Amino acid sequence: MQCVCACVCCSSKLEADVKRLKSELQSSRCLEQELRSQIASLSFSDRTTKSELYQLRQENDSLQSKCVASQLRWHAVCRLHV
Repeated sequence: MQCVCACVCCSSKLEADVKRLKSELQSSRCLEQELRSQIASLSFSDRTTKSELYQLRQENDSLQSKCVASQLRWHAVCRLHV
């Protein structure tokens, strides 16, 4: 009789453990999916930011070139008036 009772207790404990582990697995899968979504979003933001940075650098280079050209013209005009 004691053996049957012990087996029932073990069986109940095992069933509870299986249920708990299934729940933990489901939670882990949900968390993994959330993290994958965050990674995808951050990767997209990173690509967008890099693209914007590239464009801003090109604009900056263009403006610097225009500024240097303007300064050179200004110096040339000043020399003509001297």
